Amino acid sequence: MKKLIGIAALASLTALTGCATSDDHIAKAGKDRDDLVCEYTRVTGSNLKKKVCMTPRQREIAREAARQEMENVQRRMAHESSVTGQ
Repeated sequence: MKKLIGIAALASLTALTGCATSDDHIAKAGKDRDDLVCEYTRVTGSNLKKKVCMTPRQREIAREAARQEMENVQRRMAHESSVTGQ
C-alpha cells in the first residue's frame, strides 16, 4: 500500500511539473519572467533531466496542489480499506 501511495505522489508531481513547463505558461508570467527560477528535475521513465522554470508563486501553487492530491489519495485509500475490511 505504501508503494502505491508513493507511485501516486510521484505521478501527481510529475504531472504538475509537466504542466508548468509549457511555453504558454511561462509566457504568462509576463514581467515576472525575471523572477523565474529554473531547475533540472528527473522525469519518470527517462534518464534525462528536464529544465523546469517557474516563479516562486507558481512553485508554491504546484506544491500545494500536489499536497492536496496526496491527501485525497490517502483519504480514498483509507476509505476503500475500511469499506472492504482489509
